[in-house]
Amino acid sequence: MSMFSRRQMGCCTHQPHTFFEYLILPTENFADMKGIKIWPVLLLGLITVLVGCGSGTEALSPEAYFAQTEAAYEKADSLSKADLAFVTTPEVNVMEKKWGGLVAYVADKPAVVRLIGYDGEKWHFLVDTANGKVLYAKQEGDKTMNRVAYASDSVVLALAVNEPVQLPAGDAKANPAALNKMVEALISAIQTDRDDLDDIANKARKERAQFIVYGKDGTWTMVVNPSTRQVMFTENGKEPRRFAYGSPSQNGEGASVYAFNSTSSSLNVILTTARCEYRGRNLPYTITLKDGGRSLSGCGLLLQ
Repeated sequence: MSMFSRRQMGCCTHQPHTFFEYLILPTENFADMKGIKIWPVLLLGLITVLVGCGSGTEALSPEAYFAQTEAAYEKADSLSKADLAFVTTPEVNVMEKKWGGLVAYVADKPAVVRLIGYDGEKWHFLVDTANGKVLYAKQEGDKTMNRVAYASDSVVLALAVNEPVQLPAGDAKANPAALNKMVEALISAIQTDRDDLDDIANKARKERAQFIVYGKDGTWTMVVNPSTRQVMFTENGKEPRRFAYGSPSQNGEGASVYAFNSTSSSLNVILTTARCEYRGRNLPYTITLKDGGRSLSGCGLLLQ
């Protein structure tokens, strides 16, 4: 299909009050909607709108489709960052290079994939949450900025900086089917267990938790997951206890202070950036936790 063809794109102009209009509401309005967790549904709806429309509607131009797809990528990326809804890995091998990798989620489905090369090169992908296919790709380097929008396994529009280009046949971005397989493999690789984490930490990491704390006495753990707004406190031989996540404040000594509450109790946590020895390992954070009348000490580790 020609890069500028409008006939078989399978895309349509949006009518008033479509998901896309909600997606590009001003930030202050969207924040209200995000507070009641409407945004994942709206974003999923937008991605559906981008890849399939009803009959009898006027097709979008390649330029308009590209703009909407890029806006969807930027919003998905922004929202996943706001909720810390992502899984990362320090190293993944693809395209004969080593990269840092990230998968960001919308409504528990992969929506954004990023690769960050040690040489400064970056790749960004927007993934259709319904079928895992790539809708948008951006490649950044010192002197390059290539962006491509896709629909129905075809290139809709490719830009080098801001100029339309015809992608050469050997370019990875010119082959959506191969790109889909690469991104699928990337998601799987990024979600794979890390050798430097134990089973508890790997499970929490894949659930997009950001932080884990181990009790120094080895009898308890605490998993902090801002993406689900939950904190799980588990003691040996007892049922896990759930608390609501709360954002930190800073005390006068520069430590982060958290209050995690449930209907019947609370955990008060002070986190300091200071090495902490746990079972022969030096973890980067020292934690003091108050649970009712108890004061507990732990060591913490970032999972993402």
